[in-house]
Amino acid sequence: MANIIKIKRSTSTAVPASITAGELAYSESSNKLFFAVNAGSNATSIIGGKLYTDMLDQTAGTLTASSAILVDASSKIDNLLVDNLQLNGNTIQTTDTNGDLTINTNGSGDILFTAATMSTAAQATEFLILDNSSSSLVFKQGSNAYVSFDSTNGSERVLFAKKAEFDGVTQFDGTLDINAASDFGTNAMTNVNIDSGAIDGTIIGANTAAAITGTTITGTNGTLTGTLAVTGVISPTTHVDMPDSAKLLLGTGDDLTIYHDATNSYITNATGALKLATETSGIAVTVGHTTSETTVADNLTVAGNAAVTGTLGVTGATTVAAITASGTATLNGAVVLGNASDDTQTTTGITTHTGQYNIDNLRLDGRAITSTDTNGDISISPNGSGTVDVASSRITSVTDPTGAQDAATKAYVDAVKTGLDIKDSVIMASTADLSCTYSNGSSGVGATLTLSAGNGAVTIDGIATATANERVLVKNQSDAEENGLYYVSTVSGVGTTLVLTRTTDTDTASEFSSGSFTFVEKGTINADAGFVMTQDAAITLGTTDITWAQFSGAGSFIDGNALTKSGNTLNWTPDGITLEVSSDAARIKNVSATAVGDTLIGVASNGGYTSLAKPSSSATASPYILSMNTSGVAVWANIIDGGTF
Repeated sequence: MANIIKIKRSTSTAVPASITAGELAYSESSNKLFFAVNAGSNATSIIGGKLYTDMLDQTAGTLTASSAILVDASSKIDNLLVDNLQLNGNTIQTTDTNGDLTINTNGSGDILFTAATMSTAAQATEFLILDNSSSSLVFKQGSNAYVSFDSTNGSERVLFAKKAEFDGVTQFDGTLDINAASDFGTNAMTNVNIDSGAIDGTIIGANTAAAITGTTITGTNGTLTGTLAVTGVISPTTHVDMPDSAKLLLGTGDDLTIYHDATNSYITNATGALKLATETSGIAVTVGHTTSETTVADNLTVAGNAAVTGTLGVTGATTVAAITASGTATLNGAVVLGNASDDTQTTTGITTHTGQYNIDNLRLDGRAITSTDTNGDISISPNGSGTVDVASSRITSVTDPTGAQDAATKAYVDAVKTGLDIKDSVIMASTADLSCTYSNGSSGVGATLTLSAGNGAVTIDGIATATANERVLVKNQSDAEENGLYYVSTVSGVGTTLVLTRTTDTDTASEFSSGSFTFVEKGTINADAGFVMTQDAAITLGTTDITWAQFSGAGSFIDGNALTKSGNTLNWTPDGITLEVSSDAARIKNVSATAVGDTLIGVASNGGYTSLAKPSSSATASPYILSMNTSGVAVWANIIDGGTF
């Protein structure tokens, strides 16, 4: 049988008087399911029950009395009643007799009609507005008013805020005030009286226009939509105002164009040359403001001399035969001096170059001189018997010598002097076998250890191998011929496997001998310790076992927590309550044997533990639950009962 879990329940009490936080309870009296949310106040929350599931037992999409609203697969309900309001189909109506329907927004919100047509053909015959209102009824688009209805008693009016077009006969009862330009379409007006003057019998529009001569026309913001042909001289008293992208065309073939496109200004010429010149020789032509930039998009040809009194900045490629600079010449892009292989450039005085400078395979950048070709050498060769003088400064970061004429470091000389074979320190040292694959390279040169793990950064003695070229002492391999000094050649990460490569100072037998030693800089166990290679026989890398022994530490060995020290002996100290020593073996107190499925139970008065055997084999068909009574007696059971209330 399966395990049974029973929650607290009642057939007579509607609400549980007290349940603890996280506890469930069900009342068959109220048909409600309860959950305790706060143990301190014994507060209960209703989270379900038959009372509520019955409300959901109806057809989805159909409004049912005394039930919850369930929408159908289209998220719809067939009918909806809210107080005296009914929503059904495309109709919103009131359910009380002669009830009004009020649509009211909150604050300054608007009532929006999104359909193409708002029709009143079905019933409405009047559109009533409030009489004698202090505010007009305004028809608007956004912030733009079009028509206003003013119902103020004594001054009722309809105000058109935009152009009104009338097709056909239009009659105005009262005075017609024309305060702005009016467009009356294609129909001619027989007589328009404007103030004290008159325009009688004049055709205005697309027909042949009568000439207007000797007349001064004044106004504001007049608009000419056709072509204005002027045979005389136009003499504006202030300026000619043209909108963005409107073009001023000059010449018989409109060859010269002047315009502005809201961002930039243009002067373009279709034929011949575009010349900017003065009538008198010696008068300068100034282009740009003193602080502005002048851009020449096409080729620039200077037939005469070009004098630059300020700073000349060249960001592209500049090819010149000769440069004479009395001030500062700043060249920021590619600079080509001369155009032939035998051209000679001579610089007198101080030349200052900021940034990287490449000469053949040699690069000057900041204070660094490097070669740009792969494994390229850098040669410093004085002429004849000349010497290389570093002005009493030190030369640093020099590797140990390998050739007879190589320079020797101080560390190398000191080691030779004392008969020691000192190797550069390592960042970390292994404490156990590294699960990896070994490749011996070329007799040890380029030999690698490739770790099988590649799911993230690998740590050795608590230190992440996250930086390339860090040195590592490998000393605990099960195949001792793999031991040695390595560096991180491939940093480990997600999807990237750690690769260690033998260091160049220990990848040949001549460089690696008995007595070679190194110091460990970091690590949980090996930090600040010194290790010496103890293999006395001749070494063949990849074949000979390489062994290491610790010969020094940052301080003397001390007994840490749970350890005691007597001379060179370290002893483990059990607490005597949970752990003990039995026949020179550490174990859980009082536990001498275990069986499959046994559970440890604490014994009173710090007596250690005893075991509780699993249920009998006849009961293994069903999983059991371990429970404990208030006396601390543990028993197996397959029922958890919450009880009643």
